[in-house]
Amino acid sequence: MIDQAAESERIRDEALDLVLKLATRPDDAGLRAELAAWREQSPVHDRAYRVAAEAWLLGGGAETGDALKAAPGASRPQGDRPRGASRGTTASARRPGRRAARLLVSAAAVVAIALLVEPIVRLQLEADYLTGVGEMESFELEDGSTVDLDAESALAVAYSPDGRRAALLAGNAFFDVRHEPERPFHVDAAGLGVEVVGTAFAVMQRAKSTRVAVESGTVRVRLERTSDGPMTLEQGDQLTIDAATGEVRLSEVVPSEIAAWRRGLILADRMLFEDLVSELDRYHRGLIWVASDALARGDVTGIFDLSDPITALIVAADTQNAEVTQVSPFLLVVTPR
Repeated sequence: MIDQAAESERIRDEALDLVLKLATRPDDAGLRAELAAWREQSPVHDRAYRVAAEAWLLGGGAETGDALKAAPGASRPQGDRPRGASRGTTASARRPGRRAARLLVSAAAVVAIALLVEPIVRLQLEADYLTGVGEMESFELEDGSTVDLDAESALAVAYSPDGRRAALLAGNAFFDVRHEPERPFHVDAAGLGVEVVGTAFAVMQRAKSTRVAVESGTVRVRLERTSDGPMTLEQGDQLTIDAATGEVRLSEVVPSEIAAWRRGLILADRMLFEDLVSELDRYHRGLIWVASDALARGDVTGIFDLSDPITALIVAADTQNAEVTQVSPFLLVVTPR
């Protein structure tokens, strides 16, 4: 069995070492090829490198930062910032020696990488199906059911002769379940479980809530925080449970609008701004930070294009009287005007 902590530490150390090597040997074509191959191993490796590079740039490595920004797979360069976003400032610093550089990067990056990479390592070890930043994929399960996974989502499955079980470990999923009355299909997500025989429905897992919406058929939803029996949802029904309080809210939704991310859209109807940012962040190769709790709790209504998450973020921020600042190619900060 793989030690998750040890695996996280190994990936973190390799990411830091590659950042330091590239900063001191920016023109080494062999090193760039090595970096590209390393990042392509998994979404975890790519995320670890991006966090380490961001820590370098913010920690004083601006003089060698161009090498990092131009590395294979790097995000939009700072000079090509999105229209409407303001440019942040990056302090210049003298080129540190390798020993000083390791201390500089480690101080800023180790904690950040631990926070961001270790959960992804856990998902990679536990999940049977996993998507990375900006990736949407459709999978056929062994029973013939299909599942569409949104970007940065993870799913584990376990089948037995008398049942089919899936666990949504992160993100969003849309299930089209093959009809097998003798083997019910169960989906577990944060705070609830869903049981179906044959139907199409979506499960959306966010930091502060979990939601189930039914496109066709019928599902039974079991709530973890109550001893009451399961709740039955039919076509067009939507259930949302608050992660903190356990409060349940029932609403109606147009079936064709369920899981609009499958069409590259977010259909926001009084969506919390922080939830919208979280969804956009699945499609942005970098970090988005909302610098105000009041701003995070605002609500947004509109249609947003996932193919251009930065522009979508700028448009959404404008509705909240806020602005987006591109601090670096890896970091966008949203602040009130």
